[in-house]
Amino acid sequence: MMSSEPNASQRLDRPQPLEGSQDYLTLLRLTVAEDRVSALVKTAVPFTFPGLSAAAEQQFPDLPLHPCVNDCGPQFGAVMAATSLPHLLEHIVISLQAADPLTPDELPLLGTTVWLDRRQGLARVEVTFGNDLVVLRAFRDGCQFLNETLRRLLS
Repeated sequence: MMSSEPNASQRLDRPQPLEGSQDYLTLLRLTVAEDRVSALVKTAVPFTFPGLSAAAEQQFPDLPLHPCVNDCGPQFGAVMAATSLPHLLEHIVISLQAADPLTPDELPLLGTTVWLDRRQGLARVEVTFGNDLVVLRAFRDGCQFLNETLRRLLS
């Protein structure tokens, strides 16, 4: 029996990696302030899709339970399957920090994501942190996870 649901590559019209790269998401600049890190990101895949969000949830089971201000509900799970890729990165960075023993337990980990130029795939992701090395590693590892997962799903 054939499924009527289009696969990820059909829904996304086979996006290509960013020019000169094998990646679909890249960090262009990280700026560390006293209480947060601001990341300028560029993406070739503006929005998530069910296969990507399912892979993210499998790797980071806490994602759907993150508090999140959105139009669909009080938690990230309400929008996770159809949110922007930079917004998914924001929550993965928070999840990675929360799991790191160097992050203080009492620290509220908060983030925001804003499109700067949706047509160009440019967004700003800001996340609070307790340890600058942990948050920088979380951005690196979050991007790596998303790029590896996208390459697998879109091949």
